[in-house]
Amino acid sequence: RFSPRLLRYCWYNTYVRPQGDPLIQSTRMYAEQIVRRSFQVDYIYLDLIFLSLWLTALVLKKKWRALVFSAIGLAIYYLIDYGIWYRLRGIRDFTLPDGFCPPWLFMLWVQATPGIVHPSWIILMLEGTFLPKRAQKEERLFWTLFFIGVQLIPTLMFPNISWDDRPIALWRDMVDNRWLFFTLFIVGDMYLLHNQNIPTRACLQMMLIAMGAEGVFEMSFFISGVRPGHRLDLLVLNSFIEWNVGMAPAFLIWRALLPKDQKPFVDRKQA
Repeated sequence: RFSPRLLRYCWYNTYVRPQGDPLIQSTRMYAEQIVRRSFQVDYIYLDLIFLSLWLTALVLKKKWRALVFSAIGLAIYYLIDYGIWYRLRGIRDFTLPDGFCPPWLFMLWVQATPGIVHPSWIILMLEGTFLPKRAQKEERLFWTLFFIGVQLIPTLMFPNISWDDRPIALWRDMVDNRWLFFTLFIVGDMYLLHNQNIPTRACLQMMLIAMGAEGVFEMSFFISGVRPGHRLDLLVLNSFIEWNVGMAPAFLIWRALLPKDQKPFVDRKQA
């Protein structure tokens, strides 16, 4: 029987699912699957190397607030992705080589870069944008270039090395969560504008920072082919909505950690 579900299933397997990927032993890998990654074990090793470089730089530069947000971000990402999406709802799934590692450890790595690098970079950009210290503003270029390199270089390098070519596939069904994400984004921005007296310009700046965090992440997958199908629409949608969901809480926590003499700099009167 012909149905929209069947049409989506045929579209996915014809245009999105690339040839040569490992067989997916799950009936959930059908029409609703829209966010997917496909790579080899080499990529994990490279990603961990560059993640270590990022953390080392934060420590050497004494970016303590950014490190605090790295710990918070990793905990939240892991709770949502592994605890809720994988364990409770079953909308996150993956295939691993036999005997590679337990699922909980693999999912800890999956959340490492977005959970550690993204929140810390966002805090560095907030401080470079809203705090008056000149040194922090001048460091924005360094941290942004470093941020891009940490995510882009591993995705471009791993196809050209042969440390471990065993394939891994990772996917997430987000069809039922888009409206929730969008609603949380709007509610967060409205709260900043009307309850916290944050000016529109500052909210727009925060939105662009959030889009940059997720946009670099998605662009690295798009360019390298880690995200099968070269979905430009998915790149734009994820870049716009993914980190903007948590931007308002991140800003409020960051502002609460600031010294008292710096907090007024981000209110409506002085922004």
